[in-house]
Amino acid sequence: MNIIYNNILSILIFTLIFNNIPKPIQLNFLGGPVGSKLVVYPLIAAFAYTFYCQYKYKNVFADIKEFLKYILVFISIMLLSTIVGLFNYPYYDLVLNGPVNQIEKLPKVLAFCHAHAVDVDSKLLMQAWIIARQLKSVLMEVFWCFGGAYIIYCLIRNEKKCALNVIGKAILCSAVIIIAYSVIELGWLANSNADGKILSTINPYIHSIKDDGKWWPPLLWNAQLRSIFAEPSYYGIYMTFALPWFWYEIYNQKSKFYMAVTFILTFFLFLTKARTAFVLHLGELVIFTLCIICFTNRSKEMLKHWGKIIAVSCAAFLAGNIFINQCMVTKQSEPLSIEKSMTQYVESNAASLADPDQRSNRARYSVMEADFKIGLVHPLIGVGKGLRSSYMPDYFSEKAFQNGEVKMWLSFREKLGIMRSGFPRLGEYTTRFAESGILGLGIFLLPIVILLRKLYRKLKMSTDKMPYIAFTVSFCGILAAGIGDSLNITYCYWLLLGLGYAMCFDNTKKEKESNESA
Repeated sequence: MNIIYNNILSILIFTLIFNNIPKPIQLNFLGGPVGSKLVVYPLIAAFAYTFYCQYKYKNVFADIKEFLKYILVFISIMLLSTIVGLFNYPYYDLVLNGPVNQIEKLPKVLAFCHAHAVDVDSKLLMQAWIIARQLKSVLMEVFWCFGGAYIIYCLIRNEKKCALNVIGKAILCSAVIIIAYSVIELGWLANSNADGKILSTINPYIHSIKDDGKWWPPLLWNAQLRSIFAEPSYYGIYMTFALPWFWYEIYNQKSKFYMAVTFILTFFLFLTKARTAFVLHLGELVIFTLCIICFTNRSKEMLKHWGKIIAVSCAAFLAGNIFINQCMVTKQSEPLSIEKSMTQYVESNAASLADPDQRSNRARYSVMEADFKIGLVHPLIGVGKGLRSSYMPDYFSEKAFQNGEVKMWLSFREKLGIMRSGFPRLGEYTTRFAESGILGLGIFLLPIVILLRKLYRKLKMSTDKMPYIAFTVSFCGILAAGIGDSLNITYCYWLLLGLGYAMCFDNTKKEKESNESA
């Protein structure tokens, strides 16, 4: 991997932690699903340099025919779904009678037309804008998400070991930023007003505070650590990606330094008090254990490594509960015994998932249920990309309308308009089922199924299993995060998709020969 590719990949991985950058530096119009993330800038560099090298050397793009065939089928299904959805869309009157500024750029276009004496019907223009916007969103997802994953595959397909080294160093650099920020946040969580003032100064340079006139993300987050991310659960999702690679570095380098960093990051994870973070981490420990049992010879070295990871997580859980119980108490609460604190933590963050009325379950489950019902009514191609929010109130249960969070989403929708303030994507797979039906969901899952199948063979037959175990844990964890959240919260899924294909479909002669003999 040449030094330019190396630097681009390093910066791309480093910027994964900045997933809600301030408005002045966002590229929403050109960046689509990655426009609000800092990763959009190294992605632009990656695309530009890759196209340049392909033009000059003609040897960068790999398996381009297979990729383009898949993309053609994906675009065809998504465009069919969106065009049919727009043709059958029953809510045009609701959109057209809403505020004109619900489409961000439209007022500027209208003002330009009126300033130049061009007679334009605002409602007709809005209707055309809606159609163009939804079609654009399909193409933006293909380019930045699938195209980005393909570029990453091309970058590292013959430089796997170098890429793994880059990943380890880039994630470590990100960890330094996370730890430095979180140390200040620990003071805020321990009721230090001085640290709160520091965070209040820093955060507007990191986040788009109270984005689009809503409450989220707030300037400061109370009673939960969120670190450099927009909300606590996002920290958990990023660590789902990052921690398995630290586990790999602990094994690879036999380094106490990486153990210390892993302990600190896991300690912070428990301070988020986010169910997403806790359950995903617990799930990854289970997957890691199964990989050690099923795909290694359970040697003394492997079992010792497994024991280290479990011990670090247990120690971090204990330390997290001590901090929560001793430092994050309020005047209204009394410190608990450590045993009771840990029991309460597990009940609140894991057992509570079974109760639809605990914490934010009612809002989350209502959105997922409505998405699933929409998909059942429109099973083949869904209602069209970006259009499901208009349908959702018709599929909410009575209890959903009584939920405070759902009421807030409905009030924002009424105030800002359907096209500007819809319902969040709380579940990648249910959302895709609602928007693009079985065909859209199936074509989206196809690369995942192919990769997991190839990954299983690699785990069974490779002599150097730890890189594949680390990837398996990280990738499966991110896929699990997609059950209750969007996979586009961070760019981690698309990075892993490109990395996974590079690791499992290596084009070197040696790899081909080993596959043929297998």
